[in-house]
Amino acid sequence: ADIDVPEYAQLIRTMSAELSRMLSHFLAVGTFALDVIGEFCATFMYGIRDREVIQNILEDLTGQRLMFNYFRLGGVVWDLPEPREEFFETVRSFLDGLPAKLEEYHDLLTTNEIMQSRTVDTGVLPPEDARAYGVTGPVARASGIDYDVRRDDPYGYYDQLDWDVVTEDGCDNFSRLLVRVGEIEQSARIVEQCVDLLEDWPEDDREIQANVPRTLRPETDAEIYSTVEGAKGELGIYIRSDGTDSPARFKIRGPSFSNLQALPVMAEGEYIPDLIASLGSLDTIMGEVDR
Repeated sequence: ADIDVPEYAQLIRTMSAELSRMLSHFLAVGTFALDVIGEFCATFMYGIRDREVIQNILEDLTGQRLMFNYFRLGGVVWDLPEPREEFFETVRSFLDGLPAKLEEYHDLLTTNEIMQSRTVDTGVLPPEDARAYGVTGPVARASGIDYDVRRDDPYGYYDQLDWDVVTEDGCDNFSRLLVRVGEIEQSARIVEQCVDLLEDWPEDDREIQANVPRTLRPETDAEIYSTVEGAKGELGIYIRSDGTDSPARFKIRGPSFSNLQALPVMAEGEYIPDLIASLGSLDTIMGEVDR
């Protein structure tokens, strides 16, 4: 559509997207511990505790707690909440306390004998199978596939920030846990850099939205596939035009559907309890699979 999103709006988008990624990963890690270790474990409660802090930050930013309706064609719906200094202080306070909390997660999970015995060398997904099934996101990166849309097909502000793609080569349930915990740390790095830039952004250059045509009418048979790196993997949108202002074909490519298809390969030759851990390690959303 040849819409140039203002740089300031791209930075806000990137910050909020990474906060949302952390929100998802905390839930994924917490519920995975619930699946594998059992009972109402401390890790699950810690995950909900830390997730709630981000939930409050995103509520201040977007006005919502579940379905964040904040992005718009050309930018975002409104600027950061006032007073800005208070918002930044809240975000920084959370980020400052995060390293100690991540150490707790490692103490409770990655060094946990029960977690290791149920996840190391179970749910193995070799990289060639991961590629064959179109697996993306943390599940693919835990199989040693060094691919991340944010880096390899950059959008937003990612290509101007310093961060690393987290990969593991164990290909098992334990590796998928390690990738998600590592990605929380990398998301925190990204958010911190975004806050630094937003704090110093000139007040007269805080443009949150580009001019967007009221109606988009592409040429007949024009088509596009655009993708972003969602918390669970590649989220793609395919649109084909028939020359009107309504698409002839519109398809959402959610990561959960493709990731779930790899489960039979991961479960072959293993025990039924391993299946519970393998399914939990995929972090699928069944509503997204149904779509």
